[in-house]
Amino acid sequence: MAATTPTFGSPQAAARNRESLFAASDSRFDRRLAKILAHATDVFYEKGYEGASMRDLARHSGMSLSGMYYYFESKEALVMAFYRQAADDTHQLIVQELQGLGLDAACGPLTMIPDNADAVVTYEDDWTFDFTTHMVSLDVAVRAVNKDKPLGSGHFLNRGVSRIPPDRMVHEVVASMFKPG
Repeated sequence: MAATTPTFGSPQAAARNRESLFAASDSRFDRRLAKILAHATDVFYEKGYEGASMRDLARHSGMSLSGMYYYFESKEALVMAFYRQAADDTHQLIVQELQGLGLDAACGPLTMIPDNADAVVTYEDDWTFDFTTHMVSLDVAVRAVNKDKPLGSGHFLNRGVSRIPPDRMVHEVVASMFKPG
């Protein structure tokens, strides 16, 4: 498999990509949920967590306030849904980076490791608390499946105030782990 040159986008672009992934879903609920999360990303990015209200989130998503409460009982529940989605996105970004290096990779729970797997990749990510969709750090570790033997690890810490897209952070960490030579 040929390696591809990665392109990195803004948090808002990533949110819209998530929305387009759900667009083909058969479930109206899933499509609407993806749209709400994409619009919420914009609102939180502009106003921050404290500055955004459920009314702002509903208005920006093109729905009534009661409709918003149908999907999320509170702003906190919406934030938790964002972080669950961010974790799923990070899994997929890591898999894509590994596949871009020509490695056979997939993601799933540790309890469902295929018998033919050679290694397990785990990661820990930290995000800003104010919900500006800003990943602060990423640690990735690779270990042998049946042993606790580390095979490699990588770390990325965003020390600056500028937002670095999660896909770029994943690329930097994975690339540092698999440098030739």
